[in-house]
Amino acid sequence: MTHFKSLLPRPGRRFIVFVCIILFIVTLMLSFGPECVEAARGPRKAKDKDYYKILGVSKSADDKQLKKAYRKLSLKYHPDKNPDDPAANEHFIKVSNAYEVLSDPQKRAVYDQYGEEGLKPGGGPGGPGGPGGAHAGGPGGGFHFNFGGGGGGGGGGGAGFTDPFDLFARMFGGGMGGMGGMGGMGGARGGRRGPGQHQPQQQAAPQSLYDKSSPNLVELTEATWPFGKGDESQAEKDAIWVVEFYAPWCGHCKKLAPEYARAAKELQGVVRFAAVNCDAEQSLCSRMGVSGFPALKLFPFNRHDSPVDYGGRRAADAIVKWATDNVPNYVAVVDLSTSGASATVATIALRKPFLPHAVLFLPHGRRPLVSPALMTIAKNARLNFRFFAVEAPAPEALAAAAAAAAAATADPTSAGASPPSGERLAASTWLALAREYGLLRPPAADASATTAAANVLASAPKLVARAGAGSGPGTVTAPFTGAFKPKAVGDFLKSTHAVFKSKGVYTPAFAAQATQPRARVAADAAAVTPALFGSAAGYHPVFVVCPAVIAALESGGGSGSGKAAAGALNDLAAAFKETPLLAVPAGSAAAAALAAVADADLRAHFATLTRSCGSGSGSNAGSAGVNAVILAFNSKRARVAALSGLRNADAGAAAWGADGERSTGTLAGWLAGPAKAFIEGLSGGVVRAVPYAAAEEEHKDEL
Repeated sequence: MTHFKSLLPRPGRRFIVFVCIILFIVTLMLSFGPECVEAARGPRKAKDKDYYKILGVSKSADDKQLKKAYRKLSLKYHPDKNPDDPAANEHFIKVSNAYEVLSDPQKRAVYDQYGEEGLKPGGGPGGPGGPGGAHAGGPGGGFHFNFGGGGGGGGGGGAGFTDPFDLFARMFGGGMGGMGGMGGMGGARGGRRGPGQHQPQQQAAPQSLYDKSSPNLVELTEATWPFGKGDESQAEKDAIWVVEFYAPWCGHCKKLAPEYARAAKELQGVVRFAAVNCDAEQSLCSRMGVSGFPALKLFPFNRHDSPVDYGGRRAADAIVKWATDNVPNYVAVVDLSTSGASATVATIALRKPFLPHAVLFLPHGRRPLVSPALMTIAKNARLNFRFFAVEAPAPEALAAAAAAAAAATADPTSAGASPPSGERLAASTWLALAREYGLLRPPAADASATTAAANVLASAPKLVARAGAGSGPGTVTAPFTGAFKPKAVGDFLKSTHAVFKSKGVYTPAFAAQATQPRARVAADAAAVTPALFGSAAGYHPVFVVCPAVIAALESGGGSGSGKAAAGALNDLAAAFKETPLLAVPAGSAAAAALAAVADADLRAHFATLTRSCGSGSGSNAGSAGVNAVILAFNSKRARVAALSGLRNADAGAAAWGADGERSTGTLAGWLAGPAKAFIEGLSGGVVRAVPYAAAEEEHKDEL
């Protein structure tokens, strides 16, 4: 030890002793805890601000409660709302400082322990403004801490506080993402304000941003709030609302106002628009969870889902797209290129529970095909109708299909000569559907006349309402003939619903009749085009029968063998619901189109059947001839399977190997027996099948 002292200079020894004393004092302070520090510091001075009292919260308040209190009070005392009240400005700053301290866990801990004095800046090891800095020598000899950077510039109040207008902008600026909050209102009024700065004289803020004459835009209050009252009508429940929550002094709200009004006008009749002044309706805005201005919320029509917040651009087109994306679509778009449109419409329209249906024939190239206005019409009438939409073909495809229909009228055998492409097939199906719903006359040999009429139809939207399907008994059809405007269409559907109701359309008896599967009648060549060339998978049966059977199918009445055969066909349709069944009158253009893809023997059977029908014996078994012919087309494989209802003396039976297929009873009996077995074979058995274009050899085709 003596040797050590001799080596150490006297000033060095003094320094070591001083350091040891300091370390000893610090160790004692840490050992005794904050109670010792508080005792040394002395009691909190009475002039310390009570931040909890300023915000009106308890000392146990959590972050959510602090934020709610700050939002409420900062809105209340904001200088832009109180331009002539300096006291409000001072209180606005106090609220900002109180929230900044209590929302920061470190600052709050210091404030709870040492009061406002502990937050003031000073010297010491931590340095002024340095985080966690501490220094001695303040009033009472206590330790004081400073958090954050810099002094109290810019209206912060002096203790390193954030500018209150910056804090306000942050709190209200991110409530809706892209809609952005108030955007720093202090900056918008000529810079930041410090405490006690004079507020410039201003005019009072406007009470509303919207003129009462704005179309499709209303101001809502707590008293007129339309949701959750329990006494809403069905129309009120179906309404979709977009509601803006705003403050009249908010700069972004003022900038949004003309865009919002423009969006409301564009969606008139589709979506209802409203606005709520949160200055006047603070309770309502608080209940709706509004945390920034402007805030847009969409209230869905069924009221079961929560409101949808908007996070897009402050522009009319963006708001319109967002609103229409939330409109439910009750219109089924029928793809004409994949299957027969009539079969698709009938299958969906007649599903249970039964409803009448409405078909919208819409122009080509319209995007979206089903407009928001039509979607709204369908939504409002969804309890009374099912809706379908078909798009008109392109003019070139329509002209080609019309020319093919005219050629098939002049020479029915030409219908199967050249399979149509996808676009022409869709056009042919569209023409057939338009004829079925009474919008076009049957095809004429003059292609130009058919094309002209089709182009007129395709140039503007059309609507046909129908109860039932096809030409079945009891079917009621009502075409819309007025100007295609949303209100006019809505009124038409209401009146049509009343007419249908008076005819018993909505009764269980009508529903049972309408939903009973039936064979569909196809008389012209275009009507069988989907069966010949459609892209649907599998075999699709077509029955060629005498006109007497067709008449019984269409009327639901008749007598004798014709009525019995029609009933047997409908029974087959009911037994094979997934396979639409067509009935074609012998000797018609449709029958000729079918014969064009058959071989010589089958064409002979067609001719024999036509003669039998002409003699009035086509509904019964006799000594010679053919009662009926079934053709089943597999258009994907370009093959046809056939079965003829041969009479006993027909020599063709042996040629076809069809001795077991002879009809020894009525046509109805043959349909219920061999014909039914034939259709069952299509779904998994082995039937006789030949390729299209009249192949010379027969083939066994495992289906």
